[in-house]
Amino acid sequence: MPRAFTADGRADHAPVEAETIDLGPARVLRVLVSNECPPLTRAGYAAATHALGIGKLIVFGDGVPLRSQPRQWGLCAVDDHINLLGDSPLIGPHDPALGPRFPDMSAPYAKHLFEFGQHGPIPGCTYAACPTSLLHDPRRRDHMAALGADFAGPWIVPELLAARQGSMDVLAFVAPVDAHYEGARVLADTNGTIWERSRDLIAHMAQD
Repeated sequence: MPRAFTADGRADHAPVEAETIDLGPARVLRVLVSNECPPLTRAGYAAATHALGIGKLIVFGDGVPLRSQPRQWGLCAVDDHINLLGDSPLIGPHDPALGPRFPDMSAPYAKHLFEFGQHGPIPGCTYAACPTSLLHDPRRRDHMAALGADFAGPWIVPELLAARQGSMDVLAFVAPVDAHYEGARVLADTNGTIWERSRDLIAHMAQD
């Protein structure tokens, strides 16, 4: 997850932690972001990875299932999204060093990486990025489901937009939770920890 955790699984108060890890041919920058971190700040971290010369990004985020209970879902690869956040990291003065003003969003999630991400098996899903306040309204959740979304939450899309502005290849995953910012979270069985699954993905991306 793009969050920092204490040993007992609760989100700690560190806004961001980063470390570099050597995985065979790949040198990986692993960033864990607290759930208090605003969406546009998280997008700034994605833009910073591009500035460091990193060309591929794997994003992990939470999502409240809109069609069933969390325990009926496992880890899913995002293949489409609906942006209901009402804000974007692309708004404001344009810095050409970050990339084009209007990045190519015709295929925002790297198809070849997504296909690898589905091996395991990892199903695809549509993610509705929205303010957390919408998650507490059953009518809003029903509306997002009617639009075709499988999960909803404040993650994934801000980071994607910033990364795509830098022409980065992006692969995104969502793990189901009961609720956002309401005490303890219950994660569904994801067939192993997210980091263990991502190590295989990173090794594959390094060879691509």
